[in-house]
Amino acid sequence: MLAARTQRSGAPEMDSSESTEMDSKGSESTQAAILVAVRVRPFSAEEQAQLAKPEGQQFGPTARNLASYTEPAAEPTKGGTIRRVVHAIDDHVVVFDPPDDSGAARSTVGASNKRARDVRFVFDRVYGEDATQRDVYEGTTRGLLDAVLGGYNATVFAYGATGCGKTYTISGGGGEAGVVGLAMQELYARIGASDAADVDVAVSYLEVYNETIRDLLAADTGRALALREDARQGVTVAGLSEHAPRGVDAVLALMA
Repeated sequence: MLAARTQRSGAPEMDSSESTEMDSKGSESTQAAILVAVRVRPFSAEEQAQLAKPEGQQFGPTARNLASYTEPAAEPTKGGTIRRVVHAIDDHVVVFDPPDDSGAARSTVGASNKRARDVRFVFDRVYGEDATQRDVYEGTTRGLLDAVLGGYNATVFAYGATGCGKTYTISGGGGEAGVVGLAMQELYARIGASDAADVDVAVSYLEVYNETIRDLLAADTGRALALREDARQGVTVAGLSEHAPRGVDAVLALMA
């Protein structure tokens, strides 16, 4: 988890105890502003080689894609040990385990082994296999920068199973910047272009694994840290180091 705090010189730092919250565009809201997005990662080359092509999966149109919807062309079934079970239908809907024309048996989920067929889930944002890092950043994180520069807290995190693409989305890879890199680029660009106030940036980098907190920027990264409750700042990580990078490259060097 990378935490970057900005604070305008001469202004009090806003913390989690503040009751006024901001929406994704930086305007005040009386309710918590939470955006939930899902990204469907593409198969790796190794997985592609094991992928079985389904027989004419039928998703059907939705209210959002009715005008542009076209029925997918049927493809002959080919042998393989992996089957595609999650599909992004449009910008808000994913379908799990859709039926196909063959009526073949579907996967089972949950402890009860109850069969799940053509189950649809709606989210604030859905990013399919062709989505870029920039697409994800623009739709989930960019709108929070106004609030951050205004002194409010904002949190962006990735959650999912091992191998689903969390690290790639957040930290980047293969020469592509992730959400953190793209956010830092724009944050420092805005700070440099503004002469309205001085802004200080402090960065901490920690890991929470098996209920153990470690400071990844400390000299001794193996030392476990403890949570403490502070009367002014609320819940904090005692002993967590803070760093003051001067630009994007310095932030990325800290994360390397």
